[in-house]
Amino acid sequence: MRLADSQFGTGRLWLYGTAVALFLTALPLIFRTHAFVIGLSMIAVAGLITLGTCATGYLTQRRSRIPQKQSHSAGTRNDLELTIAEEVAHPFEHKALILELKIIVRNKRHTPAAVRGLRANSQIYEEGQPAPAFDFMTDIEVAKEVERLKHQHNSAPKQLEPGKTVFWYVLSLPRRLQGGEPEYTITLEDAHRHEYTVKRLGRPK
Repeated sequence: MRLADSQFGTGRLWLYGTAVALFLTALPLIFRTHAFVIGLSMIAVAGLITLGTCATGYLTQRRSRIPQKQSHSAGTRNDLELTIAEEVAHPFEHKALILELKIIVRNKRHTPAAVRGLRANSQIYEEGQPAPAFDFMTDIEVAKEVERLKHQHNSAPKQLEPGKTVFWYVLSLPRRLQGGEPEYTITLEDAHRHEYTVKRLGRPK
């Protein structure tokens, strides 16, 4: 994926920075002690941990400028509007791409709007590309990680007050071996069965 603002796990990045700081502190003693060798060893170890993090798929990628398009079903007054404000991607090993989505709903009505349902659909791959594996759908480790992320955020409310409502939605997708950025839609259905959709525009490779 070409998602912006990549960030390593905080603990591992702290470890790497600490190793660098200790090495720089030891520079005056390089030619009198083994500080040079020790410093290089610390950097190498921390670097391997960091690279291992990337290799196993625990590199978090965050994006706040997301190409998207809103739509709604016929017969609505377009009085609810969904926006994907933030997308945090967690490539989970080789098994899945887990997305944390910060959703903003603007209720333009003067009264609360009841939420009947919220669902997601995705465009997994484009025509002519190899189909990805769907083992993630029954993988217990992927399911545990999705649940862990869900518990970190407030979920979609059953009622939307007038104005702005913010919540998070967690979505899991198969890993795209060809790269690129995924395409998916989030659809909210109100009590009158009117649907309001935001489509995340993908960037296939």
